[in-house]
Amino acid sequence: MLKMVLEFKGYDPSEVGLRKFLTIQETEVLECLWKLGKGGGNATVIQKHLLTQGCKHSPATVDRALTGLKEKGAISCRSVTQGEPPLVYYSSVAREKLPSLLVDRLVSKLNEAMPEATAQAVKKLKP
Repeated sequence: MLKMVLEFKGYDPSEVGLRKFLTIQETEVLECLWKLGKGGGNATVIQKHLLTQGCKHSPATVDRALTGLKEKGAISCRSVTQGEPPLVYYSSVAREKLPSLLVDRLVSKLNEAMPEATAQAVKKLKP
């Protein structure tokens, strides 16, 4: 299975296997940020964009998805000037690099929880 994930060429938010790592809301928000491009958007812009796509998420749902994506390293944020919403979010990973990021995160978590078992599994993967 690991080999299949690493050979995956792109990321489709509706892909069932990858949904195990991201919630539906996170995949929709990430897809939105990819469409918005490098400039990204604040939570309000993201929510409005999602609404045009048929996703009726509350501001709290969008905020939770943004927090989850930031914790997973898929997005970043920056502060903006006074008078505007405090944070602008943007994707920090390209669509084609997301599967690798998720696998790296999974392996890291496994290594933290079970270092000996992870080391043995890695040895088996090496040719």
